Amino acid sequence: MEWRALVLLWTGLTMIYLVSLLQETPYPHPAKLFIPTSSTAQQRRHLHAPDTTILTLSNTYVYQTSIWYELAPPKRTLRLGSGPFKVGGLGYVHQQRQPLSIYYTNSSDPDSAVTTVPPWETTHDHVLNGPISHVSSFGHGFDGVVDNNSLAAGLQFGVLYHILDDDRIQHWVRAFYFANAVDGERSLLARELEFKDILLPGSTWISTFSLESNAILYSRDPDYYRFRWVSLPEDITSSPHSEKADPIILTQSDPGDNTHLYNQPDDIEEYRVLLSAMYSPIPDSRQVFTMNAYKTYSNFYVKGIIAENATTDVKNEWIGKKMLDDDYEVFSQESMEYMAIVDGVPIQQERIQLDMPKLCISRSKDAKVVVMSSIKYPLISLVYMEDASDLVLQQKDINDMVHNNGKIWIDDRVRMDDMDGELLGLQLDSTGHCLAAWTDKDQLFLFIRKLADQQPQHQHFQSFADDEERDILLDEGRLEKWILSMVITKDQGAVVDSIDAVSFVTTNSGNYILVGLKNGVVQSYSLDKTEIQKTINFWSFVVDQWNIWLPMSIVIFLFVVSENQQASRLENIQRAS
Repeated sequence: MEWRALVLLWTGLTMIYLVSLLQETPYPHPAKLFIPTSSTAQQRRHLHAPDTTILTLSNTYVYQTSIWYELAPPKRTLRLGSGPFKVGGLGYVHQQRQPLSIYYTNSSDPDSAVTTVPPWETTHDHVLNGPISHVSSFGHGFDGVVDNNSLAAGLQFGVLYHILDDDRIQHWVRAFYFANAVDGERSLLARELEFKDILLPGSTWISTFSLESNAILYSRDPDYYRFRWVSLPEDITSSPHSEKADPIILTQSDPGDNTHLYNQPDDIEEYRVLLSAMYSPIPDSRQVFTMNAYKTYSNFYVKGIIAENATTDVKNEWIGKKMLDDDYEVFSQESMEYMAIVDGVPIQQERIQLDMPKLCISRSKDAKVVVMSSIKYPLISLVYMEDASDLVLQQKDINDMVHNNGKIWIDDRVRMDDMDGELLGLQLDSTGHCLAAWTDKDQLFLFIRKLADQQPQHQHFQSFADDEERDILLDEGRLEKWILSMVITKDQGAVVDSIDAVSFVTTNSGNYILVGLKNGVVQSYSLDKTEIQKTINFWSFVVDQWNIWLPMSIVIFLFVVSENQQASRLENIQRAS
């Protein structure tokens, strides 16, 4: 009977081998360059990890801004208020910089490694007079162009904080920028990040805002309008700067398109809103994208609107066109099978309640590409096309394309089965062709927008971003799609903490990506080179997937031992008889 134990052993080993064949070839990993594992930054008042981090790049420095939304003043821990704003908390902004040149070096290469890493230099350390609720950042990185129109000029990011003044809540934006190059003795290469405080009009709560190049776009809750637009002074980046500058008081805003009572569901439990300006081909006109996500007890509701003020002769009259109108169930039905000898195999439905995910948005420098996340799709992109007439295979009404002069927004929705964990952030480069997406599993996915040589592994759903043009069929084979090209993993990329910020760099020497972690570490990778691809075989399965084969081996061992014991007992009984 020993042959039965051998059969069990060989069957189990064969099963382990077959499981090892299911390994998938990993995506390429960008080549590691400057990879510190611990931060050399100064101790930040023994605080917990920041709520968010922003990486801002000039042509000479990388600026790391750590932001804490609400800290308790010394000897004060109580808060007053039960809504989104509570009196007693203070926002904290700590900014430091380091030479950008060290991030082009390879810390593992003795020939190019920096022998002495310069310490972080503190540039701003601000304790605000009220708590912070939102941050808006361009975050495109540095595109290698050094002039007044480059990314190393103008507004970079803003921090929205709130102050209770008697019986009114004041909403302030502290806007950070690179000063104008014509500012006296300041040279283009020596500019630092400066700031100015801006008071927004009104006291109704601001649910989100977007800092634009010459304006602030924000959404109130509640409001008769979907958003409001307030223009900034043309000389906002001129002297005086920072502490020497007087606050900018804005008293008038331009309302956007109307919102109606039927636009939102009843019994709202959670609410999220995304807001971004979009490219408009018509001079002196604007296009704005808003996405509102609601969670009730039983459903998620997502509504996306593209509003423009160039389709009417009435001044400040906005027209909204629906781009998204989806609803999903909050409870996910999953089938679970319970094995039973007598009753068969009953199938029981388990209801899993889904949480409202974090919603992210990013756009290109020219605002012709906008990427966001939604409830069902981790990636939804809107891409502006100047002339898409030759991409149309079939349309119900030829006047649709004539009416738009061939200028359309392409809606591309991507389902990513490879993206494990909850999405925490999105970041586009300046051109809108590279996208970084990172999750709470400490993984960073790098996408490239291009024509697909083959069918992508993740699902795409492309159409016009206008519900009035659903009858137009596009030639998807000639449309650019988001293709997953590289992945930075926790192990191979030495990601020692949660990813909090990403920025792209383009120079004459190549393309790079900077990754900021929660603990203050900033790492760099080359997008032009990849790490040596790991060989996928049975040995790699043994080394990397021990959590799979070890339990299987234990079960096989127990079965073999049990079979040997059973065979020994039968043999003893036969001898006794």
